[in-house]
Amino acid sequence: MKKYLIIAVAIVIVGSLLYRAGHNVDTKPIKMGGLFDLTGVTADIGESLKRGSEIAIEKINANGGINGRMIEIVYEDATDGAAKPAINGAQKLMNIDKVDIILDYPYSGLSSIAKTAEQLKIPVLDVIDSSDETGYSGSVCMMMVLESL
Repeated sequence: MKKYLIIAVAIVIVGSLLYRAGHNVDTKPIKMGGLFDLTGVTADIGESLKRGSEIAIEKINANGGINGRMIEIVYEDATDGAAKPAINGAQKLMNIDKVDIILDYPYSGLSSIAKTAEQLKIPVLDVIDSSDETGYSGSVCMMMVLESL
């Protein structure tokens, strides 16, 4: 349950940041990308993160979204935390799916996608990392939600 609460809080924080960052008030959904390990050895963690995201988004949308904007999420698999699937998944989320933010699983090659995310000005929320090295990369927000617990 703690994971779901953390993800819900993170989504609200990020939504607020996106709103304050100069997005005009509109009704266009906030499109999120979940880059989680959905297959492979640690798929149980990725599936938990996916379900937690879905629960949080359902609750937020049921209460009117963030500033009236609903949240949508699409997922990509970062199989076994390997860099290549993470990079390919992130590229798809950013360039094809056109997400506003990426929720990243810490073993999915965060350092591999940070440069591209920064160039495209897409924030990446590292949902369960505690490494000091991924706390901030350039101007792209890399939050470590569990670090403060």
